[in-house]
Amino acid sequence: MSRIIVCSLLIVSMATLTCDTLHAYNSTPADTIKFAAMTSDPAIGSLITDEIITMIPDLPNAMRTEYPQIINNAALYFPASRGMRLEYAYTSSEFPGTKIIILNIEDTFDEGTNVSARIKMLIRHNGRTFSKSYTVTRTASGVFSSDSVTGGKRQEFAVPITPGRRWKEGTAVSRIASLKGVIAVPAGNYRNCLKVVTKLSGGDGGSAIRYYAPKVGLVFDDYLGEERQDHLRLISFKK
Repeated sequence: MSRIIVCSLLIVSMATLTCDTLHAYNSTPADTIKFAAMTSDPAIGSLITDEIITMIPDLPNAMRTEYPQIINNAALYFPASRGMRLEYAYTSSEFPGTKIIILNIEDTFDEGTNVSARIKMLIRHNGRTFSKSYTVTRTASGVFSSDSVTGGKRQEFAVPITPGRRWKEGTAVSRIASLKGVIAVPAGNYRNCLKVVTKLSGGDGGSAIRYYAPKVGLVFDDYLGEERQDHLRLISFKK
């Protein structure tokens, strides 16, 4: 029997429902269905948090489409459509000054159930410009990059996109920490971001944090390792 947190309801005038207290009880599949129906009320739905969602077993499809915390739409957080241009400021303990990184999405193509984007990366530093190309692929299990600004291929995030979801890459363990992340970068202030937290070498080697803004993509990337520290911030964005 799984334990989940639910709201006890207080009926007040005008049939308004509010949350009185949070308490736990032993749930059954039927209880879960009732909980899904209960949260169709906007006043209650706004009280549902990422932490509560991770404790609900076997989420019904109705809830997965009703609330942004449980959307399985990878394209929302990594749109990668042709013609997009993202510009970043990149600083690191590995080099002096600031590098300007420009990502131009040159083309997209379908590969069965997968969608890939070919990205040209321009790197400007100390009056010189370098370029290289790589691909990003959206699949049923996640979004995967063959390269990245901070170096090397990686899984951007996992699908289904649910808070608490974890995946491993070598000794690094990543998880979706929130879908309500708020972050400020030079390009603007972003809300309802997908936040990914990574423990390097199981946590002994440092950590990394990334924010993906809806309909934009990666806007913030911090790599805080024992041997190097990288900081990436979105400067501008063009569809």
